[in-house]
Amino acid sequence: QDRTRFYFYVLAASGVIFVGCYLYFLFTVTASNTMTDASTLYNTLEGVAKMMGTIFGFTAGIMIEHKHVQFENHRVLWKNLIRFALGVGIVMAVRLGLKPVFNLIVNPDSGALIEGAMGKATLAILFDFVRYFAMVLIGIGVYPLAFKRFRF
Repeated sequence: QDRTRFYFYVLAASGVIFVGCYLYFLFTVTASNTMTDASTLYNTLEGVAKMMGTIFGFTAGIMIEHKHVQFENHRVLWKNLIRFALGVGIVMAVRLGLKPVFNLIVNPDSGALIEGAMGKATLAILFDFVRYFAMVLIGIGVYPLAFKRFRF
């Protein structure tokens, strides 16, 4: 119970920090001569969005793991190696698979973030957040839950 409350506070604080960074940029940072305001927004907050997605995914994944999984390692080395290899493969598939899907909607690397395209920049930032959130959540919470369900 106390651990769940702690995780909630970590998520809330992380969300406040992320929104604060976004609002700080919108109200204080001006575009440089070489970049549009939308590309500056994306380049400034891309790393923050990825980090916040990772933190949210980690916290949610740990909550799922503690509540539903209680993951334990096998004493059999080959089973642990298979779990590890599959886990890395699935996490990388999520990471690399979601990027082209999201790039179909808005691709920040293709010059789509032109002057005044703050909505597209915000959407690109949100997609980075979602991609890293999904990657870490699946790696920590969903993937071990699948092992427990399939008794592997």
